[in-house]
Amino acid sequence: MGDYSEVTKSKLLFEHFSGVRNLVQTLEKRTQNNSAMSDEHSSGKRDTSWTGTQSLEEAFSLLEKGWEDPIKDIDRGVVKNNKDLKVNAGGMKTGIVGFAPCVPNAILGLPNSMMTRDQVMRKNRVLTIGYANNSCCGTDAQDFVKGGIAICSIINRLELSGIRVAVKAFLYSATQSKENVFCTVDIKNWREPLDLKRVTFPLCNASWERRVGFKYLETLPNLTDRGYSFGYGTDIMKKLNHDELHQYVVENKILDENSVYITLEDCMQNDFNIEKIMKKFGLDKYV
Repeated sequence: MGDYSEVTKSKLLFEHFSGVRNLVQTLEKRTQNNSAMSDEHSSGKRDTSWTGTQSLEEAFSLLEKGWEDPIKDIDRGVVKNNKDLKVNAGGMKTGIVGFAPCVPNAILGLPNSMMTRDQVMRKNRVLTIGYANNSCCGTDAQDFVKGGIAICSIINRLELSGIRVAVKAFLYSATQSKENVFCTVDIKNWREPLDLKRVTFPLCNASWERRVGFKYLETLPNLTDRGYSFGYGTDIMKKLNHDELHQYVVENKILDENSVYITLEDCMQNDFNIEKIMKKFGLDKYV
C-alpha cells in the first residue's frame, strides 16, 4: 500500500461514457483485443453466484432496462438508514411534486412522497459522487449489493437535505506494470431525482465489474500490457491508500477536485454504515 510513484509510472488509459446506452453500444461494436488479452473471455464465464448474472447478454439487458430484483431490499435499507433523519430547517416539506423522493412515504403509497422547499431558500449545492463498485475476486457478490444500498442511502439523504447529486460509476480501476485502466460512466444527472431502477445495476450488481467491466477490458483497443490477460489486473486500491487514489484521479482529471470518491472497499471497511461513510468523506456536514 502507498506505491504512488510506482503506479504513476504506468501509462493511464482512461475513457468516460456519457451514459449506459453509449457504453453498451460501444462494447457491442468492439472486437477482442487478442494482442493484449490473448483469448481470454472471462466476461462470459463463471456462475451466477460469483457474477450476479447468467450471461453477458443478461448483464447488458439489466444495465439498459434496469434491475428490479434488489429494489425492495434497497428501499428497506434506505428507510432503515434514514429512519432517524431530521431534515434541516429552511422550508423543507413533503408534497406531490418535488426535487427528491421521500422514500418512506413512497413505500407507504402516500401522495406526499416528494421533498420540496418553500420559495424562500438558499441556492442548492451540486455534488458529484464517484463510486467504484470494484473489488478483488474473493469479494462476495452480496457485498456489492450492500455497498450499493449504502450509496443509495447516502444519495437519498443528501438530496433530502437539498443537495443535488450527480453520480459517476467506475466500471474499471486497475493497474499493471505498464498501464493503468480507468473507465467511468454517468448514471445520474444532478438535475434528476434518484431512480433506483436505473442505478441499481451499476451500484449493486457484481456483473458491473465481473461481466461488463471484463468485456470492456477484453475489447479495449489501445491496451498493450499483456499482464492483464493473467487475472485482469490488480485492483488499484491494493496499491494506493485512499488519499493517494483521490490525488491520482484528480491529477488525471478522472474526477474534479470537488468530487467525492467512494469505493466498495470503503463501504466494507466501514461495515456498510452510512453514518461512518459520510463522516469519513465529510458528507455529514450537509445533513
